[in-house]
Amino acid sequence: MQCEASLHVSSINLRINIDGLPTFKSKNMTMWPVQCNFADYPDVPPFIVAVYSGKHKPNDLEFLVEFILELKHLMELGIEFQGTHFPIRVHSVICDAPAKALIKGILQYNGKYGCDYCEVKGEHCHGRMLFLSEGRQRDDERFRAKTNQKHHKVDSPFLELDIDMI
Repeated sequence: MQCEASLHVSSINLRINIDGLPTFKSKNMTMWPVQCNFADYPDVPPFIVAVYSGKHKPNDLEFLVEFILELKHLMELGIEFQGTHFPIRVHSVICDAPAKALIKGILQYNGKYGCDYCEVKGEHCHGRMLFLSEGRQRDDERFRAKTNQKHHKVDSPFLELDIDMI
């Protein structure tokens, strides 16, 4: 409703943010909120869609399944508002590097096959992972086909969406 006076868009473009945060200093507890905001309306504050809570970060991606199913449904059907149909699109998914690796189901950036943008094999040197050459660029099709299997850990629920996984 805050956007109503300036509805001049043809689709609703969502930014999604997923990240973990500690809840209490004295307890071993974390929360993983899933938040969205409207890419075309930066003044509208983000809203919480779902929250996972546990004693540690999620060890699987089950906490995202319901959110992804609902988002897929919205992307397929769109929404009606004041007699106008609006397609729903994912503008971006915003995460820090560890959360990004978790939700994509891939190795961390410091893993041997952890580069998110190319298929280079890293080398361990003095406690660091170095990527000393250029590898083949990753693209959505090759990512979904898992052509570099050592890059993938688990299937991400985000694979259900028609979005570019890179």
